[in-house]
Order: sequence, then C-alpha cells, then structure tokens
Amino acid sequence: MQIHDEFKRVVERLVAGGWQLSTEAFELIETSARQLDHDKLADELLASAQRQATGKRLLDRGIVEEALERLLPPAQSIEIPEPVRVEVPLAAEIESKVKILKDPSSGSTLGGSMQEFNLHFRDRFTKLREILQRRTDARDAGTISNALSAQPNQRVKLIAMIMDKRERGSRLFLTVDDLEDTAQVLVQTDRDRQLYDMARRAPLDQVVCIEAVKSQGSLLVAERITLPDIPDRKPRGADEEVYAVLLSDVHVGSRKFVEEAFRRAIHWLNGKVGTTQQVYV
Repeated sequence: MQIHDEFKRVVERLVAGGWQLSTEAFELIETSARQLDHDKLADELLASAQRQATGKRLLDRGIVEEALERLLPPAQSIEIPEPVRVEVPLAAEIESKVKILKDPSSGSTLGGSMQEFNLHFRDRFTKLREILQRRTDARDAGTISNALSAQPNQRVKLIAMIMDKRERGSRLFLTVDDLEDTAQVLVQTDRDRQLYDMARRAPLDQVVCIEAVKSQGSLLVAERITLPDIPDRKPRGADEEVYAVLLSDVHVGSRKFVEEAFRRAIHWLNGKVGTTQQVYV
C-alpha cells in the first residue's frame, strides 16, 4: 500500500468520526503517516480529540502534536562532553633557552669625546641614507650642496638629518644637515597640513628625504618629506606560548629611578600580585 493511501485511510477515519482538520493538522498528519502505523495513528488522534473536545469538532495542530508525543519514541538525549581545559604553563615552568647573539659592550669603544660622537652620528646618517635610497622615489636624491646650488624656484631632492625645529605661527623651520652642508627647510601649514603635522612629529636626529623648491639663500620650501621604511618582516615566535617584556631606560641607581613601581612590575611578572585576569591575561 502506498504512503498516500495510508494517509487517506487516517483522514477517512477522522472524517467518519465527525472531525474536521485544520490546514496545519492536515499537513502534520500527512508527514507523520509515513513513519507510523495508520490504524494506531488514527486511534490516538481520535482519543486526543475526544480529550480536548470543545464542541467545534475541529482537529487542530495541538491535538495532532499531543497524539504524536504518545506514539513517537522520546528523542535520545545527546551527551555533550565538557570542554577540555588546556593548561597554559607559566613561563617559570618552561626551561630557559637563552642565547646571546651579539654583545655590544665588548665592541663599544666610545669614551664620550666630541670626535667619537661625531663618528657615531656620521655612521648612523650613512646607514639611514642607504635605507632611504632603496626607495625608487629617493634614489636620485642628492646632497644639501646640490640643492643649494640650484636656481631659485627649481625643484630639488636631498637626504638630510633634522638637527633643529622652530615654529613661527603657521610656519615650521627645520635645520637640516648632511656630511657636508647645512640648510633651512620651510614647512607651511596653509600649503599642506598633513606635511606640516608629519614634520612636527618627526624627531630630531631623524634622517629624511626632502623634496622641496629652492628659495632665496639657503632656504628650501618643502613639498614632501619621506621617512625611512621599516622592513616588513614576520617575527619568529617561540615553540611554547610564552611572552617577553622588553624594558629600557629604567634608570636603576639614579634619582629618577621609581623603585617601588619597578618592584611591583617584577612581582606582577612573577604572578605574585594582581587579579587572576591580570596575571593570566
């Protein structure tokens, strides 16, 4: 016997009993007749209808659902395993793997003289200039002497170090030099606000590439300033999930050393102070 006939037999018995079906009840019975014995389904539907009789003789979805709850086996409960908590070991429980790649103290020979500081900054300038010249838009940059020898209103490009900054109203004057000469660079806020803000943020001793227009004397009017690029390298990580804190300029032994705050930081790093969230964040 086909499924359609099974469903038809159930409906015929309900109609013969004087019951009408709502649309939702009709569709639900049609679906259920495929998996249940039609006689048992009809018997249970009639019994449920009699228990909920209201005088309308209308068999609705609620009556069908009650009958199906009695006929269908209860759904099997599914046990959901509790999540496994992975304990992250503290750094103190991981064996230290310290390797000194380079010790700068053994090669440091600076004694603090002006000549030694001059050599240091000349070397720093040369290295940063090489980084800037790797850019395609800075390869043709010349020296300050080349820029100062240009004709007025001629565009120039140079690499120099910022030695001093002075603000006068809406104008910013940069004193720049290289290995041979010195010049004044004017940055105007009314011409390029973004350039003006970048020049204000640029620290002293920063080596930059400047595109400018030659003005009178040793004055250059900046049109663009380029900073050295930071190499985009993905840092190498440790095998274990550990973290490092890099500290500098803590001024241990000086009058500016904040001993109490420093000791609290050390205790926090060792998990001795702070809330659970702060320690295991």
